[in-house]
Amino acid sequence: MASSTHASASVAEPRALDARRVGVALFRVVRRYPFPCLVTLVLFLIGAGSGLADFVAPYDPNAINPADRLQGPNSTYWMGTDALGRDVFTRVLYGGRASLGVSVTSVALGVVVATAVGLVSGALGGWFDVLVQRIVDMLMAFPGLIIVISLTAFFGTSVSLLVVVIAIALLGGGIRISRAAAIQVGSQPYIEAARTIGATTPRIIVRHILPNALPPIMVIATAYLGVAILIEASVSFLGYGIQPPAASWGFMLGAEARIHMIEQPWLSVWPGLAIFLTVFSFNIIGDALRDAFDPRLRGAG
Repeated sequence: MASSTHASASVAEPRALDARRVGVALFRVVRRYPFPCLVTLVLFLIGAGSGLADFVAPYDPNAINPADRLQGPNSTYWMGTDALGRDVFTRVLYGGRASLGVSVTSVALGVVVATAVGLVSGALGGWFDVLVQRIVDMLMAFPGLIIVISLTAFFGTSVSLLVVVIAIALLGGGIRISRAAAIQVGSQPYIEAARTIGATTPRIIVRHILPNALPPIMVIATAYLGVAILIEASVSFLGYGIQPPAASWGFMLGAEARIHMIEQPWLSVWPGLAIFLTVFSFNIIGDALRDAFDPRLRGAG
């Protein structure tokens, strides 16, 4: 019996030490990056509210109630109602699900493709690298918003197509960043040593170049999340993005909000504030990641 109690205490003690280490590490992160941690919390609340909109939202986002149209914020409708009597708070939550879903998916797709193409381009060099860079030059010659509007106007306005075209608009910068990281890492002596002992190019890319190129890729991905939200909001605002009756932050800023902007400013304030907080949070987190990954900045402050 005594040995069993001693064994239980031995198991509990390492767990307590691990929990203490995690707590100390979190405290150090919060102390070093208080403002990024704060905006991370804000971003988490926005994402959680949008993801759990089915359980958090008090009303159906598409339920029309003409008797309650254009009401200001009150105890029943926290953010007021729109011209069809729909609850603005509910639609902001569901709009966040649509806007964040499209943005996160498009950035994930774009970063994966851009990383693969950029790393291969930087590692191989030669005619393939030249060809890829000329394509990147053409992509970056057009503003991302123009690319998205042009493709959605030509091919349609489905959500899956919107994800793909936003990813295409983000490819140029991602390829440039990953290619630069591949060239920088590829010039290191241990890469030459790996080639000397017979390591193949795919193995060098996957085992050596990719892990060392991940920090700048993560930073650019975080920054692109804010860019993707702005692009999605812009195309939805212009009518080329997510279509009614589905809610999105950009669409909520569209014609209806503009018509009633003077008399009912909350129609544009709430979705606009959601866009601002989300994009601002992603930008601050991206800056914090850059500082954390950059050895020249890690010891500053």
